[in-house]
Amino acid sequence: MAMLEIKDLHVHYGVIEALKGISLEVNEGEIVALIGANGAGKTTMMQSISGIVKKTSGDVMFLNESIMKANPKHIVEMGLTQVPEGRRIFTGMSVYENLMMGAFLRKDKDGIKRDYEKVCEQFPILKERMNQDASTLSGGEQQMLAMGRALMAKPKLLLLDEPTRGIDVGTKVEIQKLVLQLAAEGKSVTFISSEIDEMLRVCSRLVVMRDRQVVGELRGSDLNQSSIMKTIAGGEQA
Repeated sequence: MAMLEIKDLHVHYGVIEALKGISLEVNEGEIVALIGANGAGKTTMMQSISGIVKKTSGDVMFLNESIMKANPKHIVEMGLTQVPEGRRIFTGMSVYENLMMGAFLRKDKDGIKRDYEKVCEQFPILKERMNQDASTLSGGEQQMLAMGRALMAKPKLLLLDEPTRGIDVGTKVEIQKLVLQLAAEGKSVTFISSEIDEMLRVCSRLVVMRDRQVVGELRGSDLNQSSIMKTIAGGEQA
């Protein structure tokens, strides 16, 4: 079942067309990777889905409801959460306070407690640093915190923008394991990565973007480095 449906999505920054008729589906429990050169439109697409960037035309359906005009708050309440590139943790706040910010819109206290304990189990290092200012964490620990904060929102679909860029190998492995675990639980994950090896290990489908549009999709036996590079270079249509 399609959890997310994007139909002929266009986005403009003034007179500049930032997305040119994007169409894409993400199914329940699916891990979809986005790849393309800088400026291909990957981050813009994520930001438009999550309501950060205004959509010009087309439609975006999440759980069979159009979110074309929905604000970011409502989109998060529906179960769609984004982890932006660069972590963007709240400095001057503790690790615990950062995690609780992820649950800001929730009212289910018991559920919040369970998810908090689950995050602590997933990232034990964060449990040891709960009262520590988030800005004092290492880069890898800050990325764990950004992921944990997103999980506290209880997402059904998680959008990840370069979740393993610039962090240590051990943390990369932990985040990749988490992505696979979320998919096994029926959650969907869409992520941007510049590391082909990572995408091949984790994703079930790869979407190639070039010139602000989708130019190809790869899955199954086509998910290999040669096919990916050929599609990026040649812009073969899906």
